[in-house]
Amino acid sequence: MDGQKKSTFLYSCQSGGRADYSVEIEKTLVDVEQRLFKVEAVLSSMTSFKQPIHLIVRGDRPLYFNVNRRQIEIGKNLLSSEAHLERALIKSWIYQQRQQQNPATALSDEVMTDFLYYLIKGQLNVEDPLTRIQTRIGTALWPQVLKNAETYCDSAWKLSEDYEKCHTFNTEMMTMSQERISELSVRPLVSSSFIIAYKKLSFHQQKIILSRLSDFLGDRDFTSDKAIEMILKESNPLQQGMRAIRNFSNFVLASHIVDINEYQQLYAQLTLELQSSGVSDSFAEAYFDYIFEIPDKVSVQSDFFKNLEKAALQNMNLQVAIKDKNSIWILPSKTYLPIQSFDRIKSRQTVFFACLNLKEIKVSDFFEKAEKLMMIKGCDQSMALDFSSLLKYGVKDFVKQNNQIKFVQMHLPSLEMKQKELSHVNNFFNLVENRDVNSPEFRTLGWTQIQWSDDYHAYKPKAAIEAIEFFRN
Repeated sequence: MDGQKKSTFLYSCQSGGRADYSVEIEKTLVDVEQRLFKVEAVLSSMTSFKQPIHLIVRGDRPLYFNVNRRQIEIGKNLLSSEAHLERALIKSWIYQQRQQQNPATALSDEVMTDFLYYLIKGQLNVEDPLTRIQTRIGTALWPQVLKNAETYCDSAWKLSEDYEKCHTFNTEMMTMSQERISELSVRPLVSSSFIIAYKKLSFHQQKIILSRLSDFLGDRDFTSDKAIEMILKESNPLQQGMRAIRNFSNFVLASHIVDINEYQQLYAQLTLELQSSGVSDSFAEAYFDYIFEIPDKVSVQSDFFKNLEKAALQNMNLQVAIKDKNSIWILPSKTYLPIQSFDRIKSRQTVFFACLNLKEIKVSDFFEKAEKLMMIKGCDQSMALDFSSLLKYGVKDFVKQNNQIKFVQMHLPSLEMKQKELSHVNNFFNLVENRDVNSPEFRTLGWTQIQWSDDYHAYKPKAAIEAIEFFRN
């Protein structure tokens, strides 16, 4: 155990060396032996360790982490946190299955380490020693899983090797490229999909897969085109993340035992799991349950952003995003991507905050982007709005809880049916100010009556076509 002033060494029995007794190292030894006994036993049952592994505990660098075929260096804070030590042993064992390391398989090594840890422990609970937040499987979706440097460092899914670097994070010290961050960002998605795919196989299939796992983890025979593909560079974060996912697929397919039927079944199930998490050929198309759009520049320090972030955190089952004129934030993290990264962005419900200086709002621009559109008058980001009611209960509860806003809620497919007759309308707030059901526009929509709802403090038209569902002015 290395300290700032001295180092204490515990020699192996074979070395014949003697070490002074230390209470601290005795406690560490007992802890290490208890934690690694089952891990070592399971790994050895598949194939024995090819070399002994030396463990160095760093007291001078408590968040340090480095693993190779023969040695583990781990800071004392990471040692005392869940899963880092166990994963270190698994990674070292994986490295020993190959003749040489391939940087292109770095993500694959992490995923397989997660998989083996899950098999041994029955869960994947890697713990952040500073926040005590633990990883969870099955919660990552594409493209929400993508991170930037800051949100990657906030995640419990960051590599153990990156804890020290992230702890001293600033623009000068954070030297990781966005491409590497995009690659590492997809780890929770790929690890979860691989684990879930394995769990869906029969017990017999699982048994055969485990019996050949050490062979599966061995050297790869990549074709020349696949080898080139794996080292190509991308500038678009979406393409970077997608390439990392494809590289993992290439990793699986390049195994010399992949032709075994059980491994083919595992790969097929993995593909289905990735698809169910949003990964498809049209990877540059993103779908959200809710998009909140401001045609200005969004401030992450604003009440608007913080309230939405909090609401998204309370409703993790929903896909929520904030969009401004340049970027899109994928909540509840502060990860943002350029709008240009996406070919298309679609939502079930878009909430558009119409700044007061807008003279014209082209609703037709939303026809291909959303099913429903709520336009709210004004875009003051200091507004204290209750977004939790919207995400948890829906639009009606949202307008009830926020009775100060002026809005128009539309069903866009119905409105699109009458777009030709309504093409001259460039401001729907002005349109609904006149509540005369005999006006040409309202007759076009088949309005026969406008009812006031005391429950929601809003007007609801009675109409043949529910293009405008309700409004408040």
